[in-house]
Amino acid sequence: MNSLSQFVATRHAKAVKMPLGEWLAKTDDTIIVEPKWDGRRVFLFKSSEVVLASKHNGVYTKEQYPELFSKFHSLRGDRIICDGEFLPKVQQLKLFDILEVNGEDCRPKPLAERKLLLQFVARDRDLRTAWDLAHTQGQIERMKDLAIQDGFEGVMCKKAHSKYGESDAWVKLKKFDDLDAIILRRNVKGGFSWSIGVYDNGLMVELCDVGSFVKDVDPNQIQVGDVVEVQFQEITKDRKLRHAFITRKRLDKIPTECRIEQIV
Repeated sequence: MNSLSQFVATRHAKAVKMPLGEWLAKTDDTIIVEPKWDGRRVFLFKSSEVVLASKHNGVYTKEQYPELFSKFHSLRGDRIICDGEFLPKVQQLKLFDILEVNGEDCRPKPLAERKLLLQFVARDRDLRTAWDLAHTQGQIERMKDLAIQDGFEGVMCKKAHSKYGESDAWVKLKKFDDLDAIILRRNVKGGFSWSIGVYDNGLMVELCDVGSFVKDVDPNQIQVGDVVEVQFQEITKDRKLRHAFITRKRLDKIPTECRIEQIV
């Protein structure tokens, strides 16, 4: 099972941090836009059985989530690897890409072709993330606004002809900017407040104190050394976060993944 998590950690495609206009200026490709789910990034592995695996030894089986796993009987193919978001609270899986089917490596195929292949493999529409095409920045911005109105975090924009894992092929647009940071210490003066930081060339850089969090976060469960996702509205010239708040603990990340490159 550890090998599955290692596979996810080393093979998953990543979004680039870049303003939308700058990103679009570098491509003449059609853009695939899909909603950004607030879940856990996982790969679905199907061979003799089906498991979901995330980075850092997060493995989920039918014994844990029988209702969700009962839907996987509809998957076409003897050996499948798919990429997606796992929503454990509601027992849902939203697949958005496919890496392998029946021993064939699908990663070199264009994303638009992989989307059609995923549609064939995952016949149950509830298992797939919906998507649409966009050709202009205005279209993408309107899609983002609608997604946020519908309760999503934002949207993912992806080049339609990109290979899986291709550099600068994906960009994430959210209501707030965000980063993953390390809890450095708890500040004891009145209520809950924590100092957070990230690594810069191996050295710890303190970003700010955070005393706000969403209602789903239990402050009693936040400990020094934890990785948390923090949303914020802007970054000051001295690299401090303004109007920051904690949105969740990141059980799928480790401290060394929290680096200054997220915001510079």
